[in-house]
Amino acid sequence: MIIHQGLLLRNNRRFAYRHYYDAGVFKNEGISLIMKTMETDSLLRYLIDESEEWERLLNFLKQENVFSKSRLAEIVASIEDEDELTKAEQFNDDFIAEDEIIAFLEGELKKHHKLFEKRRYQDEEMLKQLVRQQSKLRMDVRRAEEIIFITKKKFGDFIGELV
Repeated sequence: MIIHQGLLLRNNRRFAYRHYYDAGVFKNEGISLIMKTMETDSLLRYLIDESEEWERLLNFLKQENVFSKSRLAEIVASIEDEDELTKAEQFNDDFIAEDEIIAFLEGELKKHHKLFEKRRYQDEEMLKQLVRQQSKLRMDVRRAEEIIFITKKKFGDFIGELV
């Protein structure tokens, strides 16, 4: 007897689950369970909400990058040590690379949103393809977020050393 089914967020990973009252068993059955247990409309709403969340995250990361570049420009004028100037140049290169990563992901999200608009997901195979593409984007966005926050931490440490 199934008493509850849906999505669970644990350690920033989403798991589909079914909880059986009589056995008290938790089962992670992956995407196939999501597609079986969630109606197409609610699955699409989830996918759209997640991709909109990524858009907001990318906008935030873009703003943080602008702030970091501005901060770097302010402190470069006061740097006299050649090694510190080299580090500053490396941070500038990192920030430019991060801008490129963000722009790439924004382009991928726009392509992904076009699939939602075309309503091609009414075919089950197309829906599975949409879910797979969303999963790939999820991993790409998470990795980009990790890279950017690591650079931001290192940049904060660098500024702390200068002060």
